[in-house]
Amino acid sequence: MRRMCMVLACAAVSFVPSSALAQRWEVEVHGGWLSVPEISGGSTSLPTPGASFATFPGVAGGPSSRRVSSWLFGDGSQLLNGVLGSNPGFNLPQRITPLDSVLNKPLADRKSGGNFGFRVSRDLTPRFTAEFNFDYAQTPMELRAGVQSGLDSTTGSFGLAFQNEAFLPSLIFVGKNVTASNSVQVEDGSEILTTGAIRVNLLTHGRFRPYVTGGAGVVKQRGSAPTASATGAYSFQMLGSFPMSERDTVAIRQTFDESMFVGLVGGGVHIPVNQRSGIRFDVRAHLGGTTDRTLVSATPNVAVAAAAFQIASLTTPSISFSSFAQNIPVPPSSLSGPTITDFTTFEASKTRTHTLFAVGYYFRF
Repeated sequence: MRRMCMVLACAAVSFVPSSALAQRWEVEVHGGWLSVPEISGGSTSLPTPGASFATFPGVAGGPSSRRVSSWLFGDGSQLLNGVLGSNPGFNLPQRITPLDSVLNKPLADRKSGGNFGFRVSRDLTPRFTAEFNFDYAQTPMELRAGVQSGLDSTTGSFGLAFQNEAFLPSLIFVGKNVTASNSVQVEDGSEILTTGAIRVNLLTHGRFRPYVTGGAGVVKQRGSAPTASATGAYSFQMLGSFPMSERDTVAIRQTFDESMFVGLVGGGVHIPVNQRSGIRFDVRAHLGGTTDRTLVSATPNVAVAAAAFQIASLTTPSISFSSFAQNIPVPPSSLSGPTITDFTTFEASKTRTHTLFAVGYYFRF
């Protein structure tokens, strides 16, 4: 019986070509291009308006203001522009340009870039092959059009508004000093694609051997998240005796999913050069869901002075400056809203397709 089994095993092996037994593994190195789509669509929002307060509490029906966390965007910009344009009142042409258009979109997009990778495959049958793929692509982050100009416009208009003599005359606001600045940081990025797949060879012989591929894996997006900031500050002495100083700081950052699960579909063609090596042209689409967000933080700072003072405009709406402590029953500064931490102003959650075009050289053994 044992001898018969050995004879049958030898007979079975004799029907399989020796070349097929010897060349079931394949290793490939390849290079190409990873196409990455821009972020599109998404929902937008801004923080809700702050609490209102009377700027002259002893005057029935007197003007009121609101607590704002920043003059640079949202309700704070709306309040400041309402004061500047009030009629009767200042009726000034100056307006602060809010950061809303910067906040309601991504700061940057991941761009397409060059790719390098390798592939290890093993034939399961002449028709089906299992693959492991590793790819590294240089995909730098690039600042979106309008972000830098939007920041410049906001900080520039902040300076013009608070330096305006009709709004804050130097005769009353003595030693006035107004500053505004912004910054942006966008770094290079990359992606690592690790996938497993099954290749279906449409033809198993011939000069050209087309195939289709399906599988799944993980795409890891690398690189620091883009950030931006804007700061405005002003200081003066009321009537030359009562110091006041207020600072308005806004920080913006973009977040993205560092890892995303993807499905893989693709195809290509083998072109054998000899029995053990050849060229492969390949295209693969990696489809996965990901979420991108823009987050804003605002930190208002109003200095408390020993020689405290409060003053407000007689406009509708009104603006208040105050150097009293918060627990004193005096109308506060308008820039006394709560600190805002990572409020989501833009969010896009959708399926995106990262398409890899590659040309490689493979070796069979």
